[in-house]
Amino acid sequence: MVASAAAAAALISALGSPARLAHADQDDWEISARAGVASVVVDGRDPLGLGLGLDVQYGLDDAWAARLSASGGRHGVDADPARGLPGGTIWSYSAFAGINYTMDVLRLLPTFELGLGYLGIAGAVQAQRRSLGVQAGIGADYLWSPRFTVGAKAEYVFAPFDLISNALNGSQTPQAFSLSVRIGWILN
Repeated sequence: MVASAAAAAALISALGSPARLAHADQDDWEISARAGVASVVVDGRDPLGLGLGLDVQYGLDDAWAARLSASGGRHGVDADPARGLPGGTIWSYSAFAGINYTMDVLRLLPTFELGLGYLGIAGAVQAQRRSLGVQAGIGADYLWSPRFTVGAKAEYVFAPFDLISNALNGSQTPQAFSLSVRIGWILN
C-alpha cells in the first residue's frame, strides 16, 4: 500500500513538474526556428514553395509574450506570356512585432499569435509589393525537455489596406500562408 502511494506521488510529481519548469515563463526568452511549406498569392498565381522563419519572444507572464518574427518563402513559377507574367522565383518576406498567447496543458502548449509589421513580395511578379501587413498564427509546441520545444505552426499574412482597393478593382490582395515545423530553445 505504501509502495503504491509512493509510486502514485512520484507519477503525479513527474507529470506536474515538467510543465512548470519547461515552458517559457515571465522574463524568459525563447528562440524558435521554423521550416515548412509556404504559399504566396500575387498576380493571380498561388505557388507553393519552401518557407523559413525565426521567432524571438519574451515572456510577460505565464500566458502572454511579446514576439518578433521574421519569415521568408521561395516560390518557383513558370512564365505566362499571355498574361504578361514572368517566370522564375517569387520571394515573399515579412517581419512582425506582436503578442503570443500560450495555454499550458501539461507538456503540450497551444499558442495563438497576432502581429503587425511588414509584408514584401519580389522576384518574378508584375510589380514588387511592399506594404503594412497583419499576421495571425496558431500552433502547438511539445515540451521535449525543460529547455527545448518541438511543434508546428500555421501562419497567415496579408496586407489589410489592400483589401478595399483590391476589392474595388477586382485584383487579389497580396497574402502569404505557411505551415511549418518549429524547434524552440528557452533561455532564462
